[in-house]
Amino acid sequence: VSTQSTGTIQEYHNMCRAIEERHEKEKQELNQEVIEIKAQVGGKAIDIPSEQRLRELEMELAKTKLCLVEANCKAQEYEHKCTTLTDKLKHYETGVLNHLRAKLNR
Repeated sequence: VSTQSTGTIQEYHNMCRAIEERHEKEKQELNQEVIEIKAQVGGKAIDIPSEQRLRELEMELAKTKLCLVEANCKAQEYEHKCTTLTDKLKHYETGVLNHLRAKLNR
């Protein structure tokens, strides 16, 4: 094994050790934070949603957002139809008025 390979392997091991140490430190800090939070709430059990429940809530939120988007699309579609019908009605009224004026002017 070359010196360069040995150096690379040693560097890799050092990096892994540093990551493990950082992970362990963060784990200890989080455990300490949990202890402090429990102390703040008087040691009472806190109902923390499970990952499954969180996924269910996320899915429910996604479905709600989808319904909102669909409702907005429908509203926009109806607004467009309303505008189109209003324009057609104005055009029709103008045509009828012009026709009546022409008959009156004869």
